[in-house]
Amino acid sequence: MKTIKTLFFLSLSILLFSCGDDANDDLNFDAESLKQTSWGGAMVESYIGGKSICKSEVGIIFYTAETGQYDIKGQEDTDLREITRFEYSVDGKMFFIKGEESLSGYWLLIEKSKNRIVLEQSSGGDYSYKATLVLTRTH
Repeated sequence: MKTIKTLFFLSLSILLFSCGDDANDDLNFDAESLKQTSWGGAMVESYIGGKSICKSEVGIIFYTAETGQYDIKGQEDTDLREITRFEYSVDGKMFFIKGEESLSGYWLLIEKSKNRIVLEQSSGGDYSYKATLVLTRTH
């Protein structure tokens, strides 16, 4: 009887430890997982402790594991839309867009699921510049 209990306990332990969290598969954030996908959403920029806020509509398509294109339209400028081709790279949780345009620079991955990405640019200070990019997968 003791052998049967031991085998049962061992089998149960193996079963429980082999059950993984499939949500971790969605957290794969690298250039290959972005390739040939498109995303849409908003960028919210804040200054002076969040008292000055600017919101823009953003669309991004990743053509390859190194290149893509984004378009961005500010809230105030109804006719002004910036369309920019860019080069990018991913290193761990850091997403980098090369260039001098609106979305350029380093972005820290805050949240990632299969259909949603949240990225942030900020030094972390209370009154510092902060930009949050919230994107939903469209294709």
